[in-house]
Amino acid sequence: MQTAPHKTDIKTITDNYLEAVRYMENAKDMLKNKACKVNGVYQDKKYVRMACAIAYLAALLATETYLACKGKPIPNRKDRRNNIDDYKRELAKADRKMLSHLHGVWNYLHCDGYYRGLAVAKGIQTGMECAECLINAIRPAGEEALVTKI
Repeated sequence: MQTAPHKTDIKTITDNYLEAVRYMENAKDMLKNKACKVNGVYQDKKYVRMACAIAYLAALLATETYLACKGKPIPNRKDRRNNIDDYKRELAKADRKMLSHLHGVWNYLHCDGYYRGLAVAKGIQTGMECAECLINAIRPAGEEALVTKI
């Protein structure tokens, strides 16, 4: 995963956007072709977990880039790794609407889909939509690739 820009460098923003889109496409493909949805429930939890983890990483990359564009990059910690609370804290200062999307990604994709292995399609879909909102928020002007709905 590329690091978010410290300045609003359009090439880095575009690269991060395209990488996040690629992650989302991979996650959607995995859900569609390998997780096997039957009656609103995915049948193979292994692929649900993998897809949720990939989509979650895409959302984190988009969030890092979004915050850097707003002039509020996530500070690097010397004593520990950054965690979701660092993202939430900085996003709360920058944009409350984007914060609600990050909460959705965290709850539906990371906690429910990846960690707990829940396979209810509606919840996973909600998390994917939240991730798409975060990714589309960093779409450079003139960039034609938009994250598409599953």
